[in-house]
Amino acid sequence: MKKLILFSLGLSLGFLFNAPANAFKDGVRALNSARMKAENINGGLGVYRAEKCMYLTSEKGGKCLINQEEGFTYIFMGGEPGWQENGVEPTIETEIQVSPDGQSEIEVIYNGDGYMFNDVAHISSEMNPEKNSDGTYTLRYGCDSQPNNIPIREGNKTGKFNVLVRHYGPSKMVSNDEEGYNPTKNIKEAK
Repeated sequence: MKKLILFSLGLSLGFLFNAPANAFKDGVRALNSARMKAENINGGLGVYRAEKCMYLTSEKGGKCLINQEEGFTYIFMGGEPGWQENGVEPTIETEIQVSPDGQSEIEVIYNGDGYMFNDVAHISSEMNPEKNSDGTYTLRYGCDSQPNNIPIREGNKTGKFNVLVRHYGPSKMVSNDEEGYNPTKNIKEAK
């Protein structure tokens, strides 16, 4: 009977002390998986290096690890080799989610270089944007001296930009995808 109790106690203690070690290994594995995926999709180590936090295995990615509830999610900057050491601006941002066991990436959520490049690249209701005669708004990108213009050239070293539309409290027309209420369908290239 004593042997059985000692064996059970040994299994329980082994499990308790091994769980954090496995969680740590999973975090390190996840960090390495995410970093290597970013290196791969951004051209390889000859042209790309991830942000330094993606090499902090003792911290499972430090500030780059933004969520570990259902796996591991990392957001980090990257650029040409030596970009951080030489004080060069990053050229690309990547967001990757890795499985809970850290063995495979679940999804590359974002990988692009069109992040915000200045402090005025937005329009909000507090800025009193100009309404069209029919009550709608026209947003312009890179149309200097035009109403409701969002600058995309000043400070932009990539020639690219992203558009994020945040709309609070959608009306029924938006929820039902009625004609004229889906802003993505109205995006047109200026000529």
